[in-house]
Amino acid sequence: MASATDKQLNILEQEQSDRAALLARRPKVQLYIGSVPLSNGPFNVLHLPTFPVREQTDTLITFDSNLVNAGNASATRAQLRVVVFATDVSFSSNANFIRPNEPADNPVRTSVVNIDLIWPHVNMPMTLSFSFPKGRAPFQVLFNVDADEIETATPLGSLTIHAPQASKLEHRRSFLSFWHHPFRHLFRKRNQFRHEQDSSAIRLRRLVHSLDIKHARR
Repeated sequence: MASATDKQLNILEQEQSDRAALLARRPKVQLYIGSVPLSNGPFNVLHLPTFPVREQTDTLITFDSNLVNAGNASATRAQLRVVVFATDVSFSSNANFIRPNEPADNPVRTSVVNIDLIWPHVNMPMTLSFSFPKGRAPFQVLFNVDADEIETATPLGSLTIHAPQASKLEHRRSFLSFWHHPFRHLFRKRNQFRHEQDSSAIRLRRLVHSLDIKHARR
């Protein structure tokens, strides 16, 4: 009788242990830009992380990213949110995403990537592209995630994106492009007139010099 009771207790203890181990398993989603993990900090202000850029122009920047489940359980019905703190910046990706309805005066623009399942230790590559006006001031992008097993809007980290500023060479090109202006012929005529004045002065000096020579011979 005691032996049967001990067996039942052992079975109950094992079930409780298995249930506790199952509950302890959790997904842990991280976002990488290239091979650099995005983090919430704290950062060393003297050595801030730098992230590799796939493509960059005056109005576009693209990153290669990886969404990684570093936990020991799957994340089901996950949502990756990309929150851009700018109204004149557009987000795009090779992953399917949606734009939720937001108030017109909302200072941020949110995009959501829906993912049915992220297995443990699985990488999900995707591109992150941001389009902006030329010469735009730096802007911030926040990333967060949630799933059935992850709290809503769990932060993954942020990026501060610096749009390229006009270089000295571009300023010079802008100056040179002025010569294609419709009034450029006025400046050419002015230069031509100055050249003719210089030529006339040279001929006059030559004439005076020759007269001086003739007068000296006499």
